[in-house]
Amino acid sequence: MQSAIAQHGAPEFIRSDNGPEFIAKNLQRWLAKRKIKTLYITPASPWENGFVESFHSRFRDE
Repeated sequence: MQSAIAQHGAPEFIRSDNGPEFIAKNLQRWLAKRKIKTLYITPASPWENGFVESFHSRFRDE
């Protein structure tokens, strides 16, 4: 990610799921040092990430 930021600049924010892998303290500190905000998808709001939720549904069915 560091090389992408060096090449393209830092994003204003990163939007992600609110699972434990995305709320890790080390990741939060790393993003804060680079002044990148975090936005989390609201729990139980699959419409905020429809593509992934649709994929997961089909994957479970298969």
